[in-house]
Amino acid sequence: MGSTHSPSALAVVVSAVTLTACASAPAYPGYEMYQDTVPPPMATKEKDAAAKTFNVAQGRARVYIYRTGTEPMKFLVWIDRKMVEELPPRSFMVVGMTAREHSITACDGRIVPPRGEPFYTKSKDYFGTPLPFAPEPSRNIYIKISSKSWVRSPIANIEVVTDEEKAQEEIRKCGLIERRWPVEERWPDVFQ
Repeated sequence: MGSTHSPSALAVVVSAVTLTACASAPAYPGYEMYQDTVPPPMATKEKDAAAKTFNVAQGRARVYIYRTGTEPMKFLVWIDRKMVEELPPRSFMVVGMTAREHSITACDGRIVPPRGEPFYTKSKDYFGTPLPFAPEPSRNIYIKISSKSWVRSPIANIEVVTDEEKAQEEIRKCGLIERRWPVEERWPDVFQ
């Protein structure tokens, strides 16, 4: 007796199941939450003003990540290879961090590698070289993200700004974004 199903029909079913399984598994931690067309909302004026007091909770490290430029790139910020949020032009975010060595990268969200490609396989092509930083308890650290001025590049320039007054002055000209994703709940070993 022969089978009632043709080999080509079985191959189509197996391919469809395989593609569905691959599409549902996120290749980048946090990237499955990213929506290219929806920028993060701006925080209320009260939250913006409170963040611009630059107060630090005792024992916690706070990281201010900001962009002063107006370039149209949609920079996605990654800390320890975990996506934190999109950072639009002239905006900032505040992230509570564990006091230890971390790394940060940022890239233009419109040019992120395909979801099926393993994260960081082409790190220099998409993300640049991760910048290490080490927040200290009861201190703020300031990280500025900007686009490369010499070419339209998907990779961001990232620098730790050690001049606290300069960083705070630049941040006061930016708007606080309302982070959409609860990174503190997803990765408590990194974020506080």
